[in-house]
Amino acid sequence: MGCLDLTTFLVNNPNLKISGVIAGSPFWGLSDSHNIDFARRLIIKFLATFVEELPLNGLGSTHYLSHDRRYYLHELVTNSKKHPTYTSGGILNSMLESCEDISVNAKVYTKPTLVFMAGKDKIVNNGAIRNFIAKCGVPKPLMKIRLYPNSYHNIHKEPEYKFRQLAEIYEFIHALKDAGKTMPFEKGDLKKVRFGRPLKKKSLKVKRSFTTALIISYLYYGVLILIIRGLIRRWNEKNALRWSQVLFTIMIWPKYIQ
Repeated sequence: MGCLDLTTFLVNNPNLKISGVIAGSPFWGLSDSHNIDFARRLIIKFLATFVEELPLNGLGSTHYLSHDRRYYLHELVTNSKKHPTYTSGGILNSMLESCEDISVNAKVYTKPTLVFMAGKDKIVNNGAIRNFIAKCGVPKPLMKIRLYPNSYHNIHKEPEYKFRQLAEIYEFIHALKDAGKTMPFEKGDLKKVRFGRPLKKKSLKVKRSFTTALIISYLYYGVLILIIRGLIRRWNEKNALRWSQVLFTIMIWPKYIQ
C-alpha cells in the first residue's frame, strides 16, 4: 500500500524534484488472471460506499511470513505493538481506484526506480508489477529490477537477502549521485503538491446519496425475500422459481410480506 500511495502522489506531482524511488514488493495492481469485470467493479464501487468501515478479512496476515523464524513468531505471537491488518470495503474500493489511476497515468511516472520483487510473495502479484513497469515512462536504463526468488513479501526480514538488498540500495543511490541525477529538494515545491486521485481517472468515484442508499436497501431486502421464498417452496416440495419469478420477487418484494 505504501508504494501504491507513493506512486499515486508522484503521478499527481510529476514535476516534484525527486531523485529516485526505491520500491519494495510494490502493490501496483492485480494480475491479468484476477481482473475484475465491469459488473463486479460496479458492485464494489456501490457497496463500498455503504460498508466502508466493515472488515472484510480476518485478523491474520501473510505479511508475517518469513524464513526468519524468530521474526515470524515475534510478529505473530509476542509483538504487542502490532496492528490488526483489516481491509474494509472503503479501503478495497480505494485500492482498486488507485490501481486503475496509476495504470492510466503510468506514462507520467518517470522517476529513476529500483524495484524489489519477492518470488514467494503472498501479498502482491509480480505480474502486476511487471505490467506497470512496462507501461510507465521511466527510461529503461533508469529502471532497475531485482527479483529474490526464495523471499516472502518482507525482503528486508529475509536472512538470505536482507544484506544483499541493502547493498543494492546503496549501489542505486551512489549510481544516481555519480551520474549527477540527484536533485536539490526545495520546500517551495511543497506548496504546489496535489493529493487525492489524479485529474485523469479511469472511472468516476461513486458518490453516496440518499436515493442510492434507498435503491440498494430496497434491492437488498428483495434478495432476502427471494431467498426465504425459495426455501419455503423447497420445503413444500414445489418447483423452483423461474427467472421471471425471481426478478418479479426482487422488484415487488413488499407484496410477499403482507
